[in-house]
Amino acid sequence: MDNIKDIINTVIGHLSEKKVEDEKNIERIWSSINNPKDLAHMKILGMKDGELTVILDSPSRLYHMNMKKASLMKNLREEGGVIKKIKFKIGSIS
Repeated sequence: MDNIKDIINTVIGHLSEKKVEDEKNIERIWSSINNPKDLAHMKILGMKDGELTVILDSPSRLYHMNMKKASLMKNLREEGGVIKKIKFKIGSIS
């Protein structure tokens, strides 16, 4: 019988690997549905409970991306993303 410590470490390891894989998949999809000019002005902060949070570098970029939000959500659904909502925030992207 396996030691409970080993079982817990294995489970946590698998969950961590899945999270990293999911984050890479989200970044890949996000990059494919946005143009390079827009990508240069944003960074993905993270995802929690199906909500993707993206940091933008200026109020004008925030307005621009909010105007594109519906089409971005459509593209995310088509790509098989699990994102239910996109939240944009202004902040530092460096």
